[in-house]
Amino acid sequence: MDPAAHDRRLKVLIPNLPTFDDLEPWLRRIDDNRHYTNFGPLNRELEEALSALIRAEHAVTVSSGTLGLELALTALGLRAGSRVLVPSMTFPASATAIVRAGLIPVFGDIDDRRLVMTPDIARRAASETDVRAVLTVAVHGEVHDPDAWDAFTAETGLPVLIDAAGVVGRQRVGRTTSAVFSLHATKPIAAGEGGVVATRDAAMARRVRSLSNFGFDTGRVRAVGTNAKLSEYHAALGLAALARWPGTLERWTSLYDTYAHLLQTSDPEAGLRLATARTAPSNLCVRVKQTIDDRHIQALSGVGIETRRWYWPPVHRHPAFSGYACVGDLATTDRAGAELLGLPFSLDLDRDDIERVCAALRSTLIPENAAPHGCADLAGLAAGGVPRGVGRGFDPDPSGPPEGTPSRM
Repeated sequence: MDPAAHDRRLKVLIPNLPTFDDLEPWLRRIDDNRHYTNFGPLNRELEEALSALIRAEHAVTVSSGTLGLELALTALGLRAGSRVLVPSMTFPASATAIVRAGLIPVFGDIDDRRLVMTPDIARRAASETDVRAVLTVAVHGEVHDPDAWDAFTAETGLPVLIDAAGVVGRQRVGRTTSAVFSLHATKPIAAGEGGVVATRDAAMARRVRSLSNFGFDTGRVRAVGTNAKLSEYHAALGLAALARWPGTLERWTSLYDTYAHLLQTSDPEAGLRLATARTAPSNLCVRVKQTIDDRHIQALSGVGIETRRWYWPPVHRHPAFSGYACVGDLATTDRAGAELLGLPFSLDLDRDDIERVCAALRSTLIPENAAPHGCADLAGLAAGGVPRGVGRGFDPDPSGPPEGTPSRM
């Protein structure tokens, strides 16, 4: 390993937006069109491309993923003050969107293995408390089976939205289950800021679009909306990012596989396992059989490796949300959240960087009696291969986006 590379500080996240050269053709089109916002031609082209990528009949762009959640929740037409079930293991924006839509979050627990709220968990929660909708979240690359959520809605009558902020291009929508994605600078397809509401429901798509434009519909304000339109400049970034998507997806997947190979996750006694699924996520976490604290963060920082406690504390423990109800004690959420650690995961990394992270984890986090099962022996490690059981979760298309889709972007 290059000594200089060993001294380089490895950051948890580094945005990877299109370069000027990538962006220039789209900027020239904006100059030619003289159309800068209000559902311009680049925005329409981006929506068409995202609709094809996500495989949804309708994709409505908005100025952020958070506003996308708020408008999608509003479009459900729930009575003000209705309670919405949401996992506490998520970014606070999930709960913020519920509150700003005039609704009340009710926090539920997660599956200990997949770290997401499943239909079975939601079904039990809904039998114990009055909720009118479910906002489940695709965290740690764990995409949901929309057919299972469609069946949940058919059984319970409760509409379901998926907060799929970090898995655009990987999460499908269902017949009744819609999803909201983020185009934030740290997401796999990055437009700096932006979001998209994906749905098969034409009426819902129309309501979201209207709400994003102050509530205008056929020349009249028919609902109290906001200004959540995506500018043509952000649409240009999104289109440039989509043009690079096949290579970006390949690179994310390669980095994930390198981590997975170096972290021997197949042994349940390891004390350290990959907690992120193999769906081109924008972040990567490990789960450790101990509580992560500042000592671990500082020890890793001392050798030039930035880490982060992910979704910690859980949302229900943030002061702004501590007064809202929980279904049960959320013991799984608290335990899992205390054991999760986010690692450097950006397109700037190479194999040497990941080996360095893995070695530091072994020396810092793994108890002595579990060390042989943690990171692989770096000196004798052969390249290639992924341990069995690494790519957990429902993967709608392991090969990536449908063939030919990105070529038209």
